[in-house]
Amino acid sequence: MRTVHLVSLGILLLGTACRWVEPLKREKVYTAHEAGLTLIYENPQLVAEARVNARLQVRVAAAKDGEAGTAVRMTYTTLQGEMSALFFQKNGGVSLSQDGRTPGIVILPEGFPDRVSQWESNGTTTRVLGRAAADLHDLKLPESADRVGVWMESVSPQGKRQRSFLLPDIGEVETLIWRDGAWVSVNRLVSHGFTDLPVSNKGNS
Repeated sequence: MRTVHLVSLGILLLGTACRWVEPLKREKVYTAHEAGLTLIYENPQLVAEARVNARLQVRVAAAKDGEAGTAVRMTYTTLQGEMSALFFQKNGGVSLSQDGRTPGIVILPEGFPDRVSQWESNGTTTRVLGRAAADLHDLKLPESADRVGVWMESVSPQGKRQRSFLLPDIGEVETLIWRDGAWVSVNRLVSHGFTDLPVSNKGNS
């Protein structure tokens, strides 16, 4: 279960002299992180009407940078209701968090996917399979969006296998499960856009 902020080139004034400062370099994060970003997912195994009724909307409700990392609150909405979760992002890593300042259960480890290619979290073992170009199934993304993502595979303590394809700044694009000797798509990104927030918490203290 879309993510690393681009910092513009600035000018630092030191006394009477000024010089160009290089942009702050941060690792890509393979999940959503920009306030207002709204993603909609469908299960392609369902018939058309049921697929629409079972849609999942994932939205970045708020994002706040801190000295330790970035706190991101996500909302998950279906026709049955809504729930929210708080995440902590740092150095490309993503964890569940109680307070937005300290990591909890690891979703993606710091350094993912280049410096850490296999890890275990809460009994589930996950490994990076490799990079690939996104198959967006006619979904249109902004021209600036990265189309090269990462496939990873997870195995639960019960032996259930799952593969997920993630894009930078978006996160999950498609998820497959191993069923009856074949990989079957059960979750696919079908919409990407932004909804306005009453107040942007990005960068506020």
